[in-house]
Amino acid sequence: MSNPSSIFFVGLYLVSSILNPSNFLTPQRSLRTAENAKSFAHVASSLRTLRPDSQLAPISNSPISKVSYSSAGGKGGNYESLDITPDSLIYVQGRRGVEKTINEKTVHSFWNKLTKTINLTYFDKIQSDPGHALYDGIDVTISIEQGKEKHSIVNGIEDSMNYRKIKPFTDLLENKLAEIRKKIVWQK
Repeated sequence: MSNPSSIFFVGLYLVSSILNPSNFLTPQRSLRTAENAKSFAHVASSLRTLRPDSQLAPISNSPISKVSYSSAGGKGGNYESLDITPDSLIYVQGRRGVEKTINEKTVHSFWNKLTKTINLTYFDKIQSDPGHALYDGIDVTISIEQGKEKHSIVNGIEDSMNYRKIKPFTDLLENKLAEIRKKIVWQK
């Protein structure tokens, strides 16, 4: 399976099987879904082997235009998202069918500090992990937009070796999330 075209077709098959509505998870299909996730991880690692890090496309010189964080899943189906641009910060948190939103102006010094800690070369090396939401887990997605390019990772913390290289960036993001979460008041 080292032939690039066969890897493409296996990947295409996996994507189409995931997008097919008849493949929604049932108890009988949970084992098959786990096997597909392992196959997908194998194909992804094969693609990395075919295109080593030294051949990755150069990172665009466009300025970073948006940083996004989202977390969804768990037994309660809670979710939160944070979109930060040079001008605005929008935080949304949802619980039990109720959604609360905070809109603020982005503090210029925070934006500069956040974008200076981003190393897209390290960020792009992080391997995304298959989703956990299917199994009452939580999926965390971090995206960075740079011009027309979008760099994203899903559950990147599971690739601890590469994820720790972006720790200054994730620390700032997590601190901002903690600060904003305190502003949301839920009725008990």
